[in-house]
Amino acid sequence: PFDNAQVSAGAATDAAALETMKRMQTFGINFVYTHNYDCNPGSYLGFAEILRAADDAGMLVALSQPHFGHYDWKAPDADEANGYAGHAAFFMRAAQDHPSVVAYSTSHNACGYADDMNPQAIDGLQNPRDQWSQANARKASRAEAIIKRIDPARIVYHHSSGNLGSMHTANFYPNFVPIQELSDWFEHWATEGVKPVFTVEYAAPFPWDFAMYRGWYHGARNFGSAVVPWELCLAEWNAQFFGDKAYALSEVEKRCLRWEAKQFRAGQLWHRWDYPYEMGSRDFGEQYPAMAMYTTDNWRAFRTWGMSANSPWSYAVYWQLRDGVDQSRKEVATDWDNLQRPGFSPDYIEGRFERMVTAFEFEDWVPTVAAKALLRNNMPLLAYIAGEPGRFTSKDHVFHPGDTVEKQLIVINNSRETVSCDGQWALSLPQPQAGREELALPTGEQKRIPLRFTLPDTLKPGQYTLAMTTAFGTGEKQDDTFAIRVVPRPAEPKPAGKIALFDPQGETGALLRGMGLRCETVSADADLSPFDVLVIGRRALTVDGPSPDVSRVKQGLSVVVFEQTAEALEKRLGFRVVEYGLRQVFRRLPDHPALAGIDEELLRDWRGEATLLPPQLEYEKRPGEVPQKKWCGIDIKRLWRAGCRGNVASVLIEKPGRGDFMPIVDGGYSLQYSPLLEYREGKGMVLFCQLDVTARSITDPVAETVVRSIMRYVSERRPRPRRRVLYAGKPAGKRHLDASGFSPTPFAGGALSPDQVLVVGSDG
Repeated sequence: PFDNAQVSAGAATDAAALETMKRMQTFGINFVYTHNYDCNPGSYLGFAEILRAADDAGMLVALSQPHFGHYDWKAPDADEANGYAGHAAFFMRAAQDHPSVVAYSTSHNACGYADDMNPQAIDGLQNPRDQWSQANARKASRAEAIIKRIDPARIVYHHSSGNLGSMHTANFYPNFVPIQELSDWFEHWATEGVKPVFTVEYAAPFPWDFAMYRGWYHGARNFGSAVVPWELCLAEWNAQFFGDKAYALSEVEKRCLRWEAKQFRAGQLWHRWDYPYEMGSRDFGEQYPAMAMYTTDNWRAFRTWGMSANSPWSYAVYWQLRDGVDQSRKEVATDWDNLQRPGFSPDYIEGRFERMVTAFEFEDWVPTVAAKALLRNNMPLLAYIAGEPGRFTSKDHVFHPGDTVEKQLIVINNSRETVSCDGQWALSLPQPQAGREELALPTGEQKRIPLRFTLPDTLKPGQYTLAMTTAFGTGEKQDDTFAIRVVPRPAEPKPAGKIALFDPQGETGALLRGMGLRCETVSADADLSPFDVLVIGRRALTVDGPSPDVSRVKQGLSVVVFEQTAEALEKRLGFRVVEYGLRQVFRRLPDHPALAGIDEELLRDWRGEATLLPPQLEYEKRPGEVPQKKWCGIDIKRLWRAGCRGNVASVLIEKPGRGDFMPIVDGGYSLQYSPLLEYREGKGMVLFCQLDVTARSITDPVAETVVRSIMRYVSERRPRPRRRVLYAGKPAGKRHLDASGFSPTPFAGGALSPDQVLVVGSDG
C-alpha cells in the first residue's frame, strides 16, 4: 500500500512521494496501490503529485476507484444514474496519461468469502461464495463494467475478493500455518490455476499473531481495535521454532506481561495499544527471527511458484529507528518565489508517520533480521539453493554414506531486462564436488539447474555444506548455503526379550520387518504373559474396537504405541490432541536411550511426506465460515492444510497435566506437546510414539534410527527405583499434588532416605 495521500500534505508532495517510492524500491517493491479503500471526501488528500512521482520513479500504480458500497444500485437505470460513472470518470482523469498507472483497484474488502485463502480453491475456477458475497460480487461486477467502459486499457481488480474479475485476490493472514505448508500453499494454483493471484494484504506472521486473540471473544467478531484479553504470548509462539531459548524474555516483554497480569487480576479488558509497549509495534525484538524464517522460506517458494503479486503488509515494523534521532517539530521555510506553484506546501513537519519509507532520513532506519530477509528475497533478482527436482520446497538434509543428494540452484529474473548469470556451487566433501553454469535469463523467467552429488561409501558422519555463488551481469552477487548431515547406517538390531505385535493395519509390521526386527503378530484377545514387549501398530486403536489387555504393565510389561489417530487418542485414551504438522521438535531428555545419537538438528524436516493425516484438511463446511473441527467436543476454527511434506509429527499429544508421564521430546506452541511420551506404572511402562516414523513416502534415516532406538530401549529396559513423595506445607499444596496424580505423605521431620523426595510448599 502507498499511504502518502492519507498521511499529510508534506508526505503527498512530489518530492516526498518520490522519496517514499525510492525507499520502497530499495527492498524490491515495484508496484503499489493507493491506500484509500474508498473515494469519499476526506479519505485522501490528492494524487496529482504522487502520480507524477510514480512516473519519475518507474513505480507501477493501482489507483483506487469508488467503492460500489457507497452507491444505490436498485433502480433500473442505476448504472447510468447513481453517480458511480461520473465519480469513476473523475478519478480516471486523474490517471489520464500517467504511464505509471497500470491498474484500478476497487470493491475493497467487500467481496471476500471464507474459502478465499483455501489452497485448494485458489485457481480462478472455483467460486464458493455465500449469499452475502454473491450479492456484493454482482454489484462489484457492475462497477467494474462501468470502469472498463470508460477506460478499457487498464486492469481492474477487486481488493480481497477471491475469484472475481481479472484475478484472485485475498487479504492473506494465515497466522502460524507451518512454514513448510505455506511454502506449498500455491502449488495447486501454480499447476491448475487460470487467473493471476494477488495477496493484496499479506503477513505471516502478523505482529498481532503473537497474542492469543484471534478475532472472536464471547461469540463476537472483531479485529485490531477489539477490547478483549489480548494475552501476549510471544515466547509461547516462538517456542515452536527456538525451543527453550524462546523463554529468555526481554525487559519489554516482562513489563508487558506484568501489566497484563494486573488487568487479569482486576477483571479488566483492554486494547492492544494499552500495553506499556503497543502490541504490533517494533519494540518487540523477539518477533523478528520468526518473521525472518517465514519470509526467507515463503518468499522463495512464492516466487518460484510464479505468484503474480504479493504485498508485504508488515514491512513497516521490520526497520527500527536508531537511537538519538531528532523527532521534534521541523519548520519548513516558505518558498516565496514559487508561492503560486500548484500542489501541497507544508508549513511544518510534526507527528510523523513513523515508517522507514515516510519518516526521517533513510540512514536513520536500522534493518532487523526480518528486513534483511525481505531485502535478500524480494529484490528483482533471486538465486538460492532449493530442494530436489519435482519437490523444490523440500528440505531433505540427512543422508547415509553412499546416498545420492539432489538439490537445485534456482535463479529468478523479475527485473525489466535480460540478465546474464554465472552460477557456481560446491559440496564440501573431502574431495569437493563442484559445478558451474553460465546463462542469460530473460525478464520474467526462471532457471532451475539440477544439482546431483553422490556421497562416498566411506564418508565419515558429520556436517557438510553445499554452497553456491551467483554473479549477475548487473554486478550483483548472491550467496546461499545448505547444510547436509551424514549419519552412519544403523547396525542390525538385537532386541532382548520376546515381542508381540498388534497391528491390524500391517504398517508397523512392515516397518519392523524391514529393519530385521522379529515380532509375533497377536490378536486383541491374545495372552500376553509370554511376552516382554507389546507393540501396538500405527492406527491399530479405534474408539470402540478391540485391543490387547495391557494390565500386565504393572508387573513389568513394556508397551510401545506407534502413531494413532487423533480420534483414538482423544476418545479412547483420553488425551488432548491437536492435528498440526510439526517440522521440528526438541529434546526434553537429551540422554534418553530412545534418542541415542540424535541431536536436535536431526529432529527437523524429515525426508518425504508423513501419511498419518491426509494432505488436505478434512472438516465440516459451513456456509460463510472458515473450517471448523471438533476438539474435546468443542467447535474450533482451523486453517487449511497444504500437505505433510517434511513432517516430524502430525498428531500431537498435549502433555498431560497429571499422571506419571515423562516427555522425551516436545514441540509446538509453548512446547506443550510431546510426540514421544513415556508413561510409567508399577514395574512397566507405555511409550507413545507420535513421531511420524511409519509409512513415510520416503524413508528417513532419523525416523528409522528412532524406531531402532525405541525397540532397543524397551527390550533392554529394567524397572527404575521409585521414590516416595513427602510433603511439608499447608493443605492447599497437598491438594495440588493429589490432583496432579501424586500420593504424598506428611513429612514428620528427620533425615530423608534415598527413596524419598521432599516437596516443600511455599508456606512450608
